[in-house]
Amino acid sequence: MQLKCFIGRDDSFKDTYGRLWWNRPSPTITTKFFSISNGRFIHPEEDRPLSLREGATLQSFPKTYKFYGPSIASIARLIGNAVPPEYARHIGMAIKKHANAI
Repeated sequence: MQLKCFIGRDDSFKDTYGRLWWNRPSPTITTKFFSISNGRFIHPEEDRPLSLREGATLQSFPKTYKFYGPSIASIARLIGNAVPPEYARHIGMAIKKHANAI
């Protein structure tokens, strides 16, 4: 995807403007996923970046989980820097299984 103001100026900026797909894995959620100019973070259908809640959902945070911070950027940083909860759970289970086997 390319912003209209950059058409014909392909050598101006190297950032990726990309739309997510419904039927493919998402890219890694980074601390700036709420901006379309920082990766493939454009909503699959709507012309907008992902919301904070959508990014958190991709990271496997429960929908009821609340994030607190002074700004959108600070909350996005929390989400993007987090180890996804489901991934952390599986790591914990593997450690527990290995510790019990010793």
